[in-house]
Amino acid sequence: MIRGRMPWYTAVCSLGAGALVVGTLGATAPADASASHIRINPDRACYKCLGQDVTALSPGRAWIAGFQGSLAARSTWMRQWNGRHWHLDSTPNPGGENILYGVSAIATDNAWSVGYTNTKRDTDAMVLHWDGKQWSQVAVPDFGNSLLYDVDAHAANDVWAVGNYNQMDGSGQKTLVLHYDGASWTQVPSPTPEGVITPTLKRVTASSPTDAWALGTYSEQGTGGGGNKIHSMLLHWNGSTWTQVPSPSRYIQGISAVSSSDVWAVGTSNGQTDTEHWNGSTWTRVPSPNPGGASGNILLGVNARTSTDVWAVGTVDSGTTSLAMILHWNGTNWSQVPCPSPDSSFLSSVSADASDDAWAIGIGSGGPRQHTLIEHWDGQSWTVS
Repeated sequence: MIRGRMPWYTAVCSLGAGALVVGTLGATAPADASASHIRINPDRACYKCLGQDVTALSPGRAWIAGFQGSLAARSTWMRQWNGRHWHLDSTPNPGGENILYGVSAIATDNAWSVGYTNTKRDTDAMVLHWDGKQWSQVAVPDFGNSLLYDVDAHAANDVWAVGNYNQMDGSGQKTLVLHYDGASWTQVPSPTPEGVITPTLKRVTASSPTDAWALGTYSEQGTGGGGNKIHSMLLHWNGSTWTQVPSPSRYIQGISAVSSSDVWAVGTSNGQTDTEHWNGSTWTRVPSPNPGGASGNILLGVNARTSTDVWAVGTVDSGTTSLAMILHWNGTNWSQVPCPSPDSSFLSSVSADASDDAWAIGIGSGGPRQHTLIEHWDGQSWTVS
């Protein structure tokens, strides 16, 4: 049985005092509400509410998806930004344990979130839809034992979700790709490397109906007493089929596409930040800052809004603790941008809808208990929300 698990990058690293744990909806406010109205996150006291993913639609609308509660009794957790405040929204919880990992929005009345629900029978992939008034569960193909990690809504009739499932014939875990065509969700065949352990897809991004990327991991059995070797796995959609393509680096953690010839992938390599760019034919590693020196620099998420406005988030080891880190690409180079960094913190997801409106989330500690760390960019600085 597939059980709820820590986010996929925990297999690569752990930070600070503990293991990593990552990745809304209420009253309406004017879409042009200014950043001056942002207030301190009221959920800071909710130490068991952990955001996994964020999507920004406009200055007046953003969503954070995640979960709350204790292990084996966790429930879905969704918040919406209305331009002034974050509001908790009611979400379905059909099983004994319910987790949301990914969220993506097309319009104020059209957003998607994915994860899993755990019942007495097995674990089932779960898809939720927001229609402008409420979140409801949407039917997806029944695989018997499956989960979804990420969703990307490119258009109302072009939505991708990725994860993994265990085949009912007992032949092992496989990659899972689902597509929504505006009417229903269907499985789209996706390759699974032969002879590997726990292949799964964790990120998906689409630039058009004929161009999408899915990123994940697989493990190879260690030999001679060594542990399993983890590798990143990259798939590409050309409009008709998904094919596996060489990954630009072993520990790629996030991917985001502007167009078929402008894609960014980020991660870590030998303790250094790793930013890779696709120009339509080849991947090239682009120099990026490493404030932690020779080691301890990890990028976990990336959002490419335009060719000159790309955000990457992660963590840096200060020598005594882990601190949140944010990098920005301006079309010419990557630079580190100052951001609030409480002790034992990291950022794992970022989303921008304008040059002066972006959100990043992760986990902040600053004490013995973890909580969701929410940060906002207003065009001049990052502040805690």
